[in-house]
Amino acid sequence: MNPTADAFPVSWKERVTGLPPKGRAVAIRASQAERGAIARFGGVAGLPSFEADLVLAPARRGGVLVRGTLRAEVVQTCVVSLLPVESRIEAELRRSYAPETEQRRARGKSGARGKGGAGILGELVISFDDEDPPEPFAGNEIDLAGLLVEEFLLALDPYPRHPEAKDMAAQAEAGTAERESDAGTPDKGPFAGLAAPDKPGKRRKT
Repeated sequence: MNPTADAFPVSWKERVTGLPPKGRAVAIRASQAERGAIARFGGVAGLPSFEADLVLAPARRGGVLVRGTLRAEVVQTCVVSLLPVESRIEAELRRSYAPETEQRRARGKSGARGKGGAGILGELVISFDDEDPPEPFAGNEIDLAGLLVEEFLLALDPYPRHPEAKDMAAQAEAGTAERESDAGTPDKGPFAGLAAPDKPGKRRKT
């Protein structure tokens, strides 16, 4: 995915020029305000924690490889009972980035070789048939918010259920069945006989 930077509710920009050969460690700890913004963006009830430990490593031709782990504690709403559902997310991350100029050059070479060509970006040989192409970046910074927020949204349970949701659903179903059964029972009130049809037999003479 490559939405614009304005598409995300937070921004964590890191300078990527002059990275050491073995990479540079980056620790991200979202503030309360940032967690609230991500929670609203993702449509979740709460986000008690959101953090990532990453390594930004240099690649050839100005490329960058980002890898690490995203961890978050999230509160969602049960789709059955509407009760809060707490869960923990831990996702391994790996994404490559390439300067826009190098990416355009790689696309041109790939097109010249025909479909299925491979462009060398960074220290990786990336085949455009079986892997996502690197994310482009301009200047000397990469905004890591896109990577982290995207991976967070992908890791969310689309149908969160509270542990008690199954029992609550069963009770609701039993109550519905009971009401339907009561609705089908003949009325036993004092005027019920007036509505009863005449029984077959001799009619009373007048």
